[in-house]
Amino acid sequence: MKYSFPYLGNVLVYKKLMEMLGYEVVVPPRPTQKTIDLGTKNSPEFACFPYKMLMGNYIEVCEQGAGIIVSSGGHGPCRAGFYGELHERTLRHMGFDVELIIFDSIKRDLRGDISKFFRLKGKNSLRKVISTGRIILRMLKDLDEFDKKIHTMIPYETVHGSCLKAFEEIRMSYDRCWTMKETEMAYEEAKELL
Repeated sequence: MKYSFPYLGNVLVYKKLMEMLGYEVVVPPRPTQKTIDLGTKNSPEFACFPYKMLMGNYIEVCEQGAGIIVSSGGHGPCRAGFYGELHERTLRHMGFDVELIIFDSIKRDLRGDISKFFRLKGKNSLRKVISTGRIILRMLKDLDEFDKKIHTMIPYETVHGSCLKAFEEIRMSYDRCWTMKETEMAYEEAKELL
């Protein structure tokens, strides 16, 4: 079964989490006009733009063979509320055999999130999941730090695009990490690069 996720934030972290848990991953493509068109065509007219963007993104990963899509939710009448269920129904109506695992606000549905966690955990030991979680949280913290730093440097770069190129090198370095030690080394290398 192939796993995927929406194109939100730093997708490398989601990709790495799924890979480290042993899943085959379909990385969502960066949203384009095609994504918007697919989402708009297959969404209710009243739906908000983020709903349509996610719908288009979900269709694209389903076309690439994703069978499980993991995302986050929250409160309210928007995507963060019940739109995950609407997305799943629409995808199934379109003929895709897909399951959406939506993690909600912990305060809202702790039991539901725990059962989803164990579904995502699969056959991995709790120890491996915790170890993986620590590595992923470190990557997320590091990449957020470098992203902020890069965005303060961009206005002052002497060679156009050099900062974004450096950030891409940093991301690729983190993509090669499988242990905390490798992650720490990637952090030190990234600091030297900037």
